[in-house]
Amino acid sequence: EVSSYDDVVSICGGVERTVIESEFIFTNSMSRASRRSAINASRECDIGLFAVGTLDIGAPSIDSVTGNVVVTVSVRAGVSDITNRLPKRVASIGPIQASGWGTDEQSAGREALKAAATEAAKVIVDQLNAKGIN
Repeated sequence: EVSSYDDVVSICGGVERTVIESEFIFTNSMSRASRRSAINASRECDIGLFAVGTLDIGAPSIDSVTGNVVVTVSVRAGVSDITNRLPKRVASIGPIQASGWGTDEQSAGREALKAAATEAAKVIVDQLNAKGIN
C-alpha cells in the first residue's frame, strides 16, 4: 500500500512537497535537511518504507522509420527501510531508459512514461520480494 506524501505532510508534518520538487529541479537531488524532515514525518505516520524517484524526459525527435514522434525517458529510484534510526537502502534502480512513440509529443511522452514506470516498478518489486519485503 502506498501513502501520498501530501497526506504525510498534512497529518504528520514534514517539509512541503513543493520544496522537495524545487530542490530536484535545481540540483537533481533532495537536500539532507529535506530528506531528514520527510523521513521523520513518515516515521511519525508509521510508514516503514520511503521511496524517492525521478523521471527525466528527453527532447522529442522524429523516428526516421515510422515518421512518428519518439520520446525517451530515464527513471531512477530508491526505496529505504526507515523503521530503524539509520535508513537502509532495500531496493534501487536506474537509470532505466524507455522510449515511447506517438503521433504527437504528448502521446509519445505518455507512452515512454508508462513503459519506464512499468519497468521500474517490476524491478523494485522483484528486489523487495527477493528480500522478503512485501
